[in-house]
Amino acid sequence: MMREGHISLRVSNRAFSLVEIMVALVLLAIGLLGMAGMTMLVMRGGRQATDTNSLTDICNFKLEELKDIEFDNIGSADGSDPEDEQRTFGLEAGAVVQYGDLSAVNLGVNTQGLTRVDLYAQEAATAGSECEGVAITNDDCADFLDQSGPYKYQISFVVCDGQEYDALGTPPIGTSTGSNADSSLFSYRAEPYCLVDPSDPTSRVEDLACLSTDILNPGISSVEKAIKIICATRDERGRCYYAPFKYTKVDT
Repeated sequence: MMREGHISLRVSNRAFSLVEIMVALVLLAIGLLGMAGMTMLVMRGGRQATDTNSLTDICNFKLEELKDIEFDNIGSADGSDPEDEQRTFGLEAGAVVQYGDLSAVNLGVNTQGLTRVDLYAQEAATAGSECEGVAITNDDCADFLDQSGPYKYQISFVVCDGQEYDALGTPPIGTSTGSNADSSLFSYRAEPYCLVDPSDPTSRVEDLACLSTDILNPGISSVEKAIKIICATRDERGRCYYAPFKYTKVDT
């Protein structure tokens, strides 16, 4: 009888060990799933940080470009000018200028966030470039431009001219309304390319609205122009976010 009891005890110990192993495997699987989720979260955060850095670089470059323009020329395009002139100077009366298809920093050749066509124009004049002296359709040049993407960033900007504000500092009608969109996410206002509707002032995020607080000395003799820029992109979940910049240029 003792022998039978001893055998029974050994079987019981083996069964209990198997249960322990199964529980440990389940706990390990749960832990690995948690780690996988955390890894994806970190990777997503890393991509967004990279995109945010690119947005900042692109906006900084555009802002420096606008700073270098003569005061009287900023916001001088009346809407009938070629698109590239609007991109350079900005439209009158705080109208939104926007364009997309800007490249990310990839091969280190497009840190300024140029469009594919603009990048070609730059590289066509660069000695030793794959695009030097050839058409944009050239195979080597086209491959080079393709690899300089992805072209996913967007620029929107306005020039708020102090001379268009009344003496009380009220901006022109139709240019001051901004939406209540979150400061970093505005996908419901920015379909499909993270751009606002330039014909609808109510679709603007506040960072693109001409406000009464933008100009310190408004009126017909004002020597101030407020430049507002947002650079936007869309994350892998389809949400738009952007980096805003503002600069007040004074005629000296």
